[in-house]
Amino acid sequence: MADPSDPIAVSPPVQWAVNELETSLKNQGITVHHYERLAQANEEDVTILVAGSDTPPARQLQTEAGVSVPAVPEGLGLLPLSSVGKQGLLACSHDERGLTYALLELTDRI
Repeated sequence: MADPSDPIAVSPPVQWAVNELETSLKNQGITVHHYERLAQANEEDVTILVAGSDTPPARQLQTEAGVSVPAVPEGLGLLPLSSVGKQGLLACSHDERGLTYALLELTDRI
């Protein structure tokens, strides 16, 4: 799930990495749904929020977790997500390359 107004999350390199992750999930028999906002996801879904670290949802989740993603080139965060009844993971970064790396790390683990 990526907010279309988030320039980092919708950048071409990040969208390529999202497609790689989606392919890996589908290859494991996992159904993938796309949402623009966290509130749109069903409570039973495991959600992966793809976001720039400075977006309001990512900042809120970092604050709730008591962590912050370093504002350095290629810095990334993979954080458990538990907010508004949703469970899953926040993949975030301050730049395109870091977010791409975060998503590729998830893809490798699948």
